[in-house]
Amino acid sequence: MSASSHVRQAVHDGPSERHFRRICRAWDRCDADERRSLLPFVSKKVAEWPDHVRVAPWSWWLRAVAGEEDPAWSLVRRLVARDGALAHPALRQIALLEDATAIDLDRASQLRALSVVGSESADLVRSVARGALPKLSSFAARGAPIGAALPRLLSSHSLSDLAVVGAGLTLDDVRALAASPGAASLGALALEDPFGDSAVGAIAASDHLRHLQSLSLARCALGDTARVALTSSEVFAELQALDVSSNAMDARALATAIVDGAFPRLDALRLPPVPLGDSIPSLVDARGWRALAFAGIDPSTASDVATAFSGDTLELFDGRIGAGAAFALANGATEVKNLALRRVGLDDDAWSLLHERGYERLDLSGNALRAVAPPKPSTLSALDLGDNPIDDDGLERMLAAGTLDGVLELNLAGCAITSRGIDRIASADLEALVVLTVGGPGIDAESVKGLSGSVGLCSLETVVVRDPPAGGWGN
Repeated sequence: MSASSHVRQAVHDGPSERHFRRICRAWDRCDADERRSLLPFVSKKVAEWPDHVRVAPWSWWLRAVAGEEDPAWSLVRRLVARDGALAHPALRQIALLEDATAIDLDRASQLRALSVVGSESADLVRSVARGALPKLSSFAARGAPIGAALPRLLSSHSLSDLAVVGAGLTLDDVRALAASPGAASLGALALEDPFGDSAVGAIAASDHLRHLQSLSLARCALGDTARVALTSSEVFAELQALDVSSNAMDARALATAIVDGAFPRLDALRLPPVPLGDSIPSLVDARGWRALAFAGIDPSTASDVATAFSGDTLELFDGRIGAGAAFALANGATEVKNLALRRVGLDDDAWSLLHERGYERLDLSGNALRAVAPPKPSTLSALDLGDNPIDDDGLERMLAAGTLDGVLELNLAGCAITSRGIDRIASADLEALVVLTVGGPGIDAESVKGLSGSVGLCSLETVVVRDPPAGGWGN
């Protein structure tokens, strides 16, 4: 099949990040004449796709910064700017962004969503805060110290979505954000830094955040003072999604308040990791949940959830799921596309009852899995298998079965995979893989570095190493 045929096939397969990246890979193989004839067709079809799936390959951004013109930039609506010690060599040049000017950024003037990752992205953020990327409506930053720039960013762009994670945000930063008139356009706000309960009070008292529909405050060192502020302030009355996971507040008290009528429009909820016990059935029955995450699952309550839950995102963690509950989930929660079963004792036999289902995002971390058969049909874009006893042989079985084919994000950190397994990944044909997370005592530096030269990993942008490999990185 020719490169142009690959482009048309990816367009035909419909809107998803995986298929958009297929379009981009095939586009890079097209000659100038093919690109000219394809662009009107692709532009018309892709215009109907949601912005969040139209992600620019990092290599496109580097070529744009270097001055290369490509009309295909008009197709892009989102950019993820990552820095990482072990990105592909050509993609390790995040320092190029330090010299990025407004002229450079004009090449991406159609961007509506930008995600930056890493401390070296701060200069790009400052350029955006000065008015670059004028059509930007969604901004996310992870690990970039940008707290002081947030009010200016909000005043220079009409942002509907803002997410700032691990940026060292202080209570004063949150107060300044809440006091910014530019925050009035926000419909979704996600903050993740240990700034404590008083920050929730500042948000609750804001005159500019009354249109929030989604609020995420995971890992923010929140307690019951924050819980009371959340359930009593009119600012949060319109919330449709709330994430307060990984905090110390009383999850059962929050669940009870929701059952009693707090957040009347809420249909997506992630609770702190405190077992809900007998509160689970009433919580599940309280709403027509679109997304739900809570701890303390057991075979009985898992069966209850499978019967009552009709949403597309379900996360169950820190409990136990037996074969019977796995069977119930497979046959009951039929609309689930994003499934997380973390630290629930899931083994290969239980997974065999679940895998005959198509999932888009799957988190099976912290279980007892030794290999994972591919979901059927396989539509996975993200697969987290971290902290399972999967060894090199189990990895080989998954590669042979096609479990990893088409996956964009893969986590294998904390498994029993050694350098031999990493070398096997480097020789595999996983052309869709964009982000790979690995780590463990049996992995050495050279095998991880070898991933960057792999022909079969042609889309790989970032390798995250959760634990330093044996012997350190050297040079």
